[in-house]
Amino acid sequence: MEKRYIPSVDERAPAQGCGTGDACCTSCRTIQASPPEKEAPLWPHLAAAGGLLILIVLGEVLPGMPSLLRDAGFLGLYLWAGLPLWRSAVRSLVRGGVLDEFVLMSVATLGALLLGAFAEAAAVAVFYQLGEALQDRAVRRARDSITALLSVMPDRAHLVEGGSVREVRPEEVRPGQVVLVRPGERIPVDGVVRKGRTDLSLAVLTGESLPVAVEEGDEVQAGALNLTGVVEVEAVHPYAESSIVRIRRLVEEARERKGRVERFFTRFARVYTPLVVSIAAVVALVPPLLGLGSLARWGYRALVLLVISCPCALVVGIPLVYMNAMGVAAARGVLFKGGAVMDALARVSTVVFDKTGTLTRGVFALKEVEPAEGVRGDEVLEWAARAEAHAAHPVAEAVRSAYRERGGRLEGLDGRWREVPGRGVVAEVLGRRVVAGSDRLLHDEGIPHERCVRDGGVVEVAVDGRYVGRVRVEDAVREDAKGVLAALGRLGVRRVVVLTGDTEEAVQEVAGDLCIREWKAGLFPEDKVREVARLVEQAEGVVFVGDGVNDAAVLARADVGIAMGAGGTQAASESADVVLMEDSLHGVVEAVRLARKARVVLWENVVLILGLKLGLMVAGVAGLAGMWEAVIGDVGTTLLAVLNAVRAFGWGLRREGVRGGR
Repeated sequence: MEKRYIPSVDERAPAQGCGTGDACCTSCRTIQASPPEKEAPLWPHLAAAGGLLILIVLGEVLPGMPSLLRDAGFLGLYLWAGLPLWRSAVRSLVRGGVLDEFVLMSVATLGALLLGAFAEAAAVAVFYQLGEALQDRAVRRARDSITALLSVMPDRAHLVEGGSVREVRPEEVRPGQVVLVRPGERIPVDGVVRKGRTDLSLAVLTGESLPVAVEEGDEVQAGALNLTGVVEVEAVHPYAESSIVRIRRLVEEARERKGRVERFFTRFARVYTPLVVSIAAVVALVPPLLGLGSLARWGYRALVLLVISCPCALVVGIPLVYMNAMGVAAARGVLFKGGAVMDALARVSTVVFDKTGTLTRGVFALKEVEPAEGVRGDEVLEWAARAEAHAAHPVAEAVRSAYRERGGRLEGLDGRWREVPGRGVVAEVLGRRVVAGSDRLLHDEGIPHERCVRDGGVVEVAVDGRYVGRVRVEDAVREDAKGVLAALGRLGVRRVVVLTGDTEEAVQEVAGDLCIREWKAGLFPEDKVREVARLVEQAEGVVFVGDGVNDAAVLARADVGIAMGAGGTQAASESADVVLMEDSLHGVVEAVRLARKARVVLWENVVLILGLKLGLMVAGVAGLAGMWEAVIGDVGTTLLAVLNAVRAFGWGLRREGVRGGR
């Protein structure tokens, strides 16, 4: 890629690469901030499991091996693996009187020791610890995929002041100030490139793997990694309002909000463990009292029941699904505010879209010029562009841009210019009085004209009281909109509605292009809130998708609010339940797909865990399963649930093609 360096910038930049000074070292520290937590090694657990198996094999192949020696080995392995269990159990009982999985395992292994089943006691402790270590690795990696967003927070900014550069904290940079960003550093604040050209990596922010080229005048986001060139960026927001800080708040909030199923099983585990202990006590004591067998026999079966009933699989297997799903979503530029949002989005049946900036690009472009009889089209465009030379309305900007693209120059305005709010402008251009604006403005000015067109994208033009024609501009529909709507239909969305403050003519045209049958136009923000509230009462799972402009209230009112683009307003990103880092509709499909996938995997784990455990419990009480089957069943069930979550999300989830309506 061609690199264009501004001399004043290049002279201040040190050599690229590490080892060239403190500034570069600071850059490296910024990139490598918040390293992932170091994983505990697996080899001690694997070695203990191997030692256990060796002792068992030796006992089988060497019948003459002293039992005392073998039992001493089992006891040593139990002490190594069991003491941490006992510490955790005592801590649970002392701190809150909670009967958790540590208490279950400790009681079960102690009972096995008292019954002389040293091998079984050691097996329970060793394989439980091995299973815990494997679970911890899976959970940590799922968590790291989410918290990776928190590791890119820039901690230094190079402020340009009076020809010199000094290092400051990003919080000290004020809007309007300029910062220098070298290759290998992250953009410290949201801003606009004022000097230089470079390629940025937005991988952590939006999930986009390809570098994005930026140059003077382009907007950049805090947290983006500068790859190639030296640039100067003018801050447009304080650091506290930058997109990367908002993202961090969203991620931290997501980690605190549990899903409905997750909350249920968290509460269930508190009741479940005491219930299981009570059932085990009944199994151990009642049959001997009824003369159905010895206390040792039924006590052993009760211990088997305790081991099988350990709730680890539920405690780990359910949250891991949410963490993996949110990790995959974050990597693809979709931020969920917790598992509860995923649960709600999985039930979506109705999707409500804002129009401008959501289904459309939010940027007007010339569609056509309709001159009156005897007038040329280029004349109509010229009069409109010159009259609206100073107007700030997006429609006026589109008219001016179209005129410039055709080689026109905006001059001749002598200063007598008046804007009529909500109507248009009246201006003196080259000594002639030009009226450019809506149909209502022409009526106000008493100018006769052809058929009335009350479309917000039409500029009616009159010169010296004579109607000369109209200029039509349009807010083009997003290229991916039709494909996204088709993909949502395949995902089970039965109803699509458009709510907009635009005119009926404008929304009718967009709705027709996208085959949307339900829409309402001319709505104020409070009207949108009422309409969404009505839809929420009618159906379960109403999602509102907006671009963040005046959408905060309606985003909060929907069952799930989705805000497009991290550059949206702070109020919108705080009110929304899902934030799309890219200004693209593809994220809506990705969010629904991931939520639906998470729900499927979640219930797969629930059925798998409860089914296997109930079967083993019955077998244990009936004497068909012993301690070995119990420990293998408990650890195995947990690992199966973990592997199922990893399979569904950790090993990749193929994107569904939605471009072009595929």
